[in-house]
Amino acid sequence: MSKNVKGFGVVEIVLVVVVVGLIGVLGWMFFNKQKETKTSDNTASNSAQQSDQTKITQTTTETEQPKDTSGAVSIYPSKSDGTTSKDFYTVVLPKGWSVEKVFEPYNIVKTIGNEKYLISSFVHEGSESNLMEQRFDEGITAVSSVKTKAGTTIHILKTPTTLFLATCAPSGDNCYLQLNGKKLYIHLYQIVPGAQTATNIDYSSASAKEIISDLENIAKSLSI
Repeated sequence: MSKNVKGFGVVEIVLVVVVVGLIGVLGWMFFNKQKETKTSDNTASNSAQQSDQTKITQTTTETEQPKDTSGAVSIYPSKSDGTTSKDFYTVVLPKGWSVEKVFEPYNIVKTIGNEKYLISSFVHEGSESNLMEQRFDEGITAVSSVKTKAGTTIHILKTPTTLFLATCAPSGDNCYLQLNGKKLYIHLYQIVPGAQTATNIDYSSASAKEIISDLENIAKSLSI
């Protein structure tokens, strides 16, 4: 009788251990499954948040840093004393033109074959020498008229040696463009490369016709 009781007790203990072990294994498997599911959800959520944040950042960057595609350059005219004005205007340069220091720091230059063309700009105050009046004395011919970006009507005039911009044509008083209350004189002439001296413009040449077309486009893009 006592051996049967003792044997039953051992079996009972083994069964309890097995049941407890099974419960433990099942519990661990359930816990591990829940953990993997939670981790997967968190990863997906974080990825979605990062994607949204990237889109927001890109949108903000594009909004705060717009690209400047105007191609405008700033031109600081020279003064009669040889210094450069602090006032400036902007202009869009057609193909082939560039800003270089030739006679003044902000000359606009184009070379076609062996011909070199140069645009100079000056500001005048008070009783300073009036270059435009000198040009009118040479005898001028009106070439064309355009409107600037700011809505100012500009006339392109020519003499044997130069093309220049004026607000009245073919004659008149105070025909200068205005730059912050100062007279602005813009003129184009042809120079001999190397010698850097002005020469008469052959207006019948193909290059001169190209230059006049460019000057019209430059005038249209003026910010004044």
